[in-house]
Amino acid sequence: MSALLNYLNAQDKNALARAAHLADPVKSMISFGLTVDEQDVLLSGDKYRLADAMKIPSHELSLVVYVAPIQPIE
Repeated sequence: MSALLNYLNAQDKNALARAAHLADPVKSMISFGLTVDEQDVLLSGDKYRLADAMKIPSHELSLVVYVAPIQPIE
């Protein structure tokens, strides 16, 4: 399973992880161990890039419901 998918699953299942992401997305992603490229994909909000990075076939893209661009707190 890809690190991005693991991160998204953690956000879905763990309220503390979700709160940390909402408070400071970049810090949360770094703490989780996502690479700069993985962070960029997630922050872009681009479902196609995200699906590609997670190795999800295009016919399963609908399983990635919506990924809103998340702006880091400055």
